[in-house]
Amino acid sequence: MIRLQKLIPRTQISLGSRTSLLPTARRFATSSSQIPTLKNALGSSQSPFLRAQAGSPVAWQEWSPEILNLASTFNRPIFLAIGYAASHWCRVMNHESFSDPAIADLINANFVPVRVDRDERRDVDLLYSMYYEATTGQTGWPLNVFLDPNSLAPFFGGMYWPSAASVERLASTNPQVAAPASLESVLSGVSTTWASSGDKCVESANAIKERLLELYRLQNGSEKADLSLSVFEDVWNHFDDSFDLNYGGFSQAPKFLCPHNLSFMLKYSHLLTPPPEVRAQQPEWKHKHDLDAKGMASFTLESIGKGATKDQIGLGFHHYSVTDDWSLPHFEKLLIDQALILSAYMYAYQADPQKNAFSLEYIRDLVDYMSTSTSEGGLLTPDGGLVASIFPDSKPIAGAHHRDADELASAAAQHSYPLVEGAYYVWQADDFSRALPKRTESDLAGAYYNVREGGNINEQFDVRHKLAYQNTLYRSMDFEELGRYFGMPASRAEKQIKEANAKLRKYRRETRDHPEVDQRAFAGWNGAAINSLAHTALALLKTPTKEGLETDELVSLGQKALGTAETIAQFVYDKLFDPKKATLQRYYLDGKASSTPGMNDDYAYMIQGLISLYTATFDTRYLDFAKRLQDAQLVNFWDTERGAFFYSDATLASNSHLFLRFKQSFDAAEPSSNGVSAENLLKLSGLLHDTFYCSKVGEIVACYAKDIAAQPFGYCSMLGAVAARLRETSSSGALTSVIVVGGENESDQDDLALHNVRQKLYDIFAKTETPGAEVEEKAIDNASSNDAVVRVSSIVPTLTILRLRSSDVERYFEPYGNALYGALADKYSTGPVHYIVSRNFTLTDPVSSLEDVVELLFKSK
Repeated sequence: MIRLQKLIPRTQISLGSRTSLLPTARRFATSSSQIPTLKNALGSSQSPFLRAQAGSPVAWQEWSPEILNLASTFNRPIFLAIGYAASHWCRVMNHESFSDPAIADLINANFVPVRVDRDERRDVDLLYSMYYEATTGQTGWPLNVFLDPNSLAPFFGGMYWPSAASVERLASTNPQVAAPASLESVLSGVSTTWASSGDKCVESANAIKERLLELYRLQNGSEKADLSLSVFEDVWNHFDDSFDLNYGGFSQAPKFLCPHNLSFMLKYSHLLTPPPEVRAQQPEWKHKHDLDAKGMASFTLESIGKGATKDQIGLGFHHYSVTDDWSLPHFEKLLIDQALILSAYMYAYQADPQKNAFSLEYIRDLVDYMSTSTSEGGLLTPDGGLVASIFPDSKPIAGAHHRDADELASAAAQHSYPLVEGAYYVWQADDFSRALPKRTESDLAGAYYNVREGGNINEQFDVRHKLAYQNTLYRSMDFEELGRYFGMPASRAEKQIKEANAKLRKYRRETRDHPEVDQRAFAGWNGAAINSLAHTALALLKTPTKEGLETDELVSLGQKALGTAETIAQFVYDKLFDPKKATLQRYYLDGKASSTPGMNDDYAYMIQGLISLYTATFDTRYLDFAKRLQDAQLVNFWDTERGAFFYSDATLASNSHLFLRFKQSFDAAEPSSNGVSAENLLKLSGLLHDTFYCSKVGEIVACYAKDIAAQPFGYCSMLGAVAARLRETSSSGALTSVIVVGGENESDQDDLALHNVRQKLYDIFAKTETPGAEVEEKAIDNASSNDAVVRVSSIVPTLTILRLRSSDVERYFEPYGNALYGALADKYSTGPVHYIVSRNFTLTDPVSSLEDVVELLFKSK
């Protein structure tokens, strides 16, 4: 991404004892008129994150046309504070800074204070996160930005600014660490600069606005760019160069899970091969670490699962790791992470059930997490939706001692944040022993999880000394090594660790305060959960018997995943969907849907989940639901000038008064909504034989083609659509689908058709040891051009299968205007099961065996 500081001249602004930078500017002087006294207005907010700050002495207002107009009328700069419920540092700043009357006086006297809940108003957050990332190369929350009240363009910003008292405490306990600017110094510096040189702030804001618009145009320019398979080579090189050979992952700490990238590597591994010149130089090519794309992704998933980023004695995964080795997380748990990483583990298991058998443990864990009620420690609400997040902090453990007990006592008296991040999850050695009173048991589990008397958390990551003497739990050895160390078989060591986990979990639940829960059920994140659960069901309900695997247990797990996915889908339909308008609301809480409308990610993830749920069940209600949402998304979010989807609909965008209607293109900690939408459209075009949807895929790719060519590794969620576009003019066609028709007279024939598709067809393409994969490799080896590589590699992730029943034609397909399916049902529904392959909307003659289907799918013409 182009960084704005390279484009804008900068000058200094005084922040007390420190200085910071503002762009140079020249403009007329401005002054603020006397503004009406504002009072904190968050008590009536629908957002629980905002309502929690209703008692703050800061006169917080919500982002609204009325408040924005007021700031503009009185020419008072806006202090915009963006945060989210599960962020530890947002909660710290709320308590230590925004609850301080002196700080509140500074804010109220000089600014119009506006508070935004990132999760509710992501459209606002995305714009100002773009600004901060473009100017600093980083972003995160809390995000605090000062805005010109007329253009709403930013002229200065930062993330966590501690109070002056917190800075003093940090300086006294960590003199070797450079003291950051305090919030008071920032507020004083900006207010002084605005009063004395407001023209500079305004022109700086305008210059930044123009640069942001320029950057936006570059990313969304819809400029012609010739995309080829070289983008996949670039992606391979990026992952290869950044891969952490020791611990997995593709960055230095902090390490985010980014499960969508791991899923991409597993789904498109055949396109992520070394460049041809490398293979030519090394005919018997072997990588330096002997790992291909599948291997790197699988190794990363195994490392994440062993680390403390996984709740080792409970359910679920934390958001990211502070350390390279996954041993110290930031402790919030987000639903979107659970959903995305479940799919990644499922893809790993499908890629190699034997080598990646470790994935099953985490698949069970995540399915249980999403299928268990909140009252029992899970994510499922009584209404049938999944909660948004689990907060990272809670009350300190009773009796815990610290390295600097006197300093902490003093800090508590000085308004320090009373909760401790990770308190629910970390263990002092003596507390660990109380949970496991038998010495042999605590020694065994302590060795396995690397529990130490003095704690195992490096103090460089604990600048506030809240985690002194504490231990995170992560697997320091396997059961074979543990058994050798304690003189027992590995199976016995494994059994004892499972027993110890149950005792630790019970002790933790009974003796500690559970972190708070964000009870909101967001449409999009629930859609992502439906997708991963349906994917799990589809894979496990057709998993063949393998040596060492309990097939009956896997079938049961698949049935549980499917049941939960259907429960969530019904919840979204009942609580968040307006069947008359075919629109979604953003989230559900306290018995009602939010007034905030659904945003593009809500539609993208829900459509994705419904397509997967249809594939797992062949229940056409889910396909119909997906189509209705897709049509609404196209009407309400589509950019008719440049293509692709805006993040917010036109009404919300108009009321937001933002100078830019944002479109999410680049993947971040989660995939971009346009990337997910492109694959949705591709699959729906195959399922419904709809060329209009297919054309929209091309427009999304064209919108971002130039940026994809420049930095394709940021577009992994969209590269499946790119591969399909590369196939569009080839003999294989842009997309491939299979229509299953017939066998309706006898229910067992219908069941057999479903079983055959699940049991065989997907299995052919999912595993490298199957006959289908041999066909694929043969096609690659014999290819005279890259077309064969693209063809066989992109069939699998975008292949769609439609079960065509005559009962569905009149209810669904004819109202869609799909006469083709009616004709096929009339002709074949009363006969035996037949399969028809559609390639680029051209149908083959019906065939009666799956072997013939395979031949047709890989046939070059």
